[in-house]
Amino acid sequence: MVNRWPCCMGIQERFGTCNTGRSGSLVTGSVVDGTVRFWDARAAELNGSLRGHDSFVYGVAFHPDGQRVASGGWDGTVRLWNATTGRQLNVLKIQYGHSSEKPIVASVAFHPAGRLIAAFVRETGTPDSNGEVKVLDLATGAEIFSLPMPAGHYGIDPRLAFSASGKLLAVSGRQHSLAPALGF
Repeated sequence: MVNRWPCCMGIQERFGTCNTGRSGSLVTGSVVDGTVRFWDARAAELNGSLRGHDSFVYGVAFHPDGQRVASGGWDGTVRLWNATTGRQLNVLKIQYGHSSEKPIVASVAFHPAGRLIAAFVRETGTPDSNGEVKVLDLATGAEIFSLPMPAGHYGIDPRLAFSASGKLLAVSGRQHSLAPALGF
């Protein structure tokens, strides 16, 4: 977890994740209050906050077109936002496991073509609970692909990233594995 932006920038906040956009802005998911915040990285100024998650935000990613942002949270959702207006565009409710509790969406990543999104989801409870990588169709929310991740494999802070070609999906964790995302 990133505890603060470099102190020379004067921002003293606790973040769960961050990701940069093409414009040089920085988007962050705040662990403290469940908002997604947009910062101007050059000026170290807050440009806006997006509210929609009802719990911690642990994953954020810019769409390849730079016009949309996805956020994943402890409320079991992936939310899509307009990066310019801050309007919420869609809410994808992630299904995982048989528990009545909502899963935790710990990380999100867009496929380079922009039509798919990957989400790392896990059970609530300990960080070493079972998890799963899900690849969803961005337009419909339909699950395209899933890869179970055994307990103890990924630790508390897994991250996802597609290769530039979109043929591989990297899943970071304790085992530092690469999961193939074939057929995309």
